[in-house]
Amino acid sequence: MLDWTKRWMLACALSGLAASACFGVEDPGSVYYGQGVHAYFAGQYDQAQELLTLAIETNGTDPRPYYYRGLLFSHAGDPEAAKADFRRGGELEAPSDAPVMGIGNALQRIQGPIRLELERQRQLAKFAAIQPPVEEAESAQNIEPPALMAAPTELLLEPDDDIFDGPPSGMPEVLRPDALMNRGGR
Repeated sequence: MLDWTKRWMLACALSGLAASACFGVEDPGSVYYGQGVHAYFAGQYDQAQELLTLAIETNGTDPRPYYYRGLLFSHAGDPEAAKADFRRGGELEAPSDAPVMGIGNALQRIQGPIRLELERQRQLAKFAAIQPPVEEAESAQNIEPPALMAAPTELLLEPDDDIFDGPPSGMPEVLRPDALMNRGGR
């Protein structure tokens, strides 16, 4: 037996129309995502996690709910689950050449060290998606990653750096949070 969301999406798919044109409403995954983001910014983290998980279960191809659920895991003190969701979102986003569903706009309000970790996981997932298969990789040992993808991690993050343990070791002294705090109000 199909639940209502699957029947609804099946009916739209069979009609050949987009979900919004089919019933005049957004698909449930987008609705759950939007409500989850609102709950996140309202500080209602338990409700946000439920809604974002529903968004993932309803539309598992949208990376945005993974990013926000990863933020929730980070707030809850579970960095491994946060990294896993950030990475999964990046894997979903990677195959697309175009910006996926306004990811930059969706993450615009997220700043600081957690945003750096999110972006790091996005870049790692995208880089993994463009890697040649193992057989090709062995014959092309000297292939360098594209400069735009490699620059942020090369400049600030070393492979063993973990933003959950403090500032990256490669961060210039002027940008280190402890150096900024000790500048005497400048």
